[in-house]
Amino acid sequence: MATNKIEIRSFASSLRAGSEEQSRHIEGYAIVFNSRSQLLGGYFYEEILPEACTQEFIDSQDVRILYNHNGSGISLARSKQGKGTLTLTVDSKGVKMSFDAPDTPFGNEILDMVRRGDADAMSFAFMADHDEWQELEDGTYLRTIHNIAVITECSILDCAPAYEDTSVAVRSLIANFKDNIDMSKRNKRTEEELEEEKKSKRSDEETQEEEKKSKCEDDEKEEDREDDEKEEQEEKNSKRSDEDPDEDEEREDDEEDSEDDEEDDERSLKSYYRELEKTLDF
Repeated sequence: MATNKIEIRSFASSLRAGSEEQSRHIEGYAIVFNSRSQLLGGYFYEEILPEACTQEFIDSQDVRILYNHNGSGISLARSKQGKGTLTLTVDSKGVKMSFDAPDTPFGNEILDMVRRGDADAMSFAFMADHDEWQELEDGTYLRTIHNIAVITECSILDCAPAYEDTSVAVRSLIANFKDNIDMSKRNKRTEEELEEEKKSKRSDEETQEEEKKSKCEDDEKEEDREDDEKEEQEEKNSKRSDEDPDEDEEREDDEEDSEDDEEDDERSLKSYYRELEKTLDF
């Protein structure tokens, strides 16, 4: 969520002048690595990683030393592509600047302020093109800068070091930060809703599969039951046949006798009617 605007950061840099009276040397750290800033805009802190600013990168920049970021004022020193009156050195702590104050009324004034401790902080103007945001436990965020794209100037300050969260760039950064956080939360809600839908769908499919499986099991049980009943009936029939083999023959004989009796009855009835007719004719 890097911004394309110039941002300004300030550090307590142990700015100091040479100890010898004749020395016009001034040095201090313009950038400090792995140092957490004050809370910016009430929303986030900031840290700059060592990888964000290498010596090769510094030597490719055009950097001036100003006083209180007064761009219309006179530069105290300048480094242009690693050459000039300003020396910028990258070490494990950060980016150290050193120069000899010019022998001018303005240079003498700045030198005296640094010697007295009236000017004891530094800041730098930059533009980041790679950063990362992390939510902290208290609800604020930590912005970690992985890469700085441009450094335009460093300034000696006579005010308390503080991140300039009233600058246009930082206000824009905070606005973008809020928009991105809101979008992230909306995306998170959308992802959670989609995940819930997936879970619900999986649950429905699992329920249907369980019902289908249960039905198949019930059908198999019913088929097994019918087969068992059929086998049981066949066993009973087989057992009856084994126990009384003449039973069927007797039943057939009884049926035949019954049929003969019916035939005899029918013949007797016919004979009766013939005799009755003869009597009536008489």
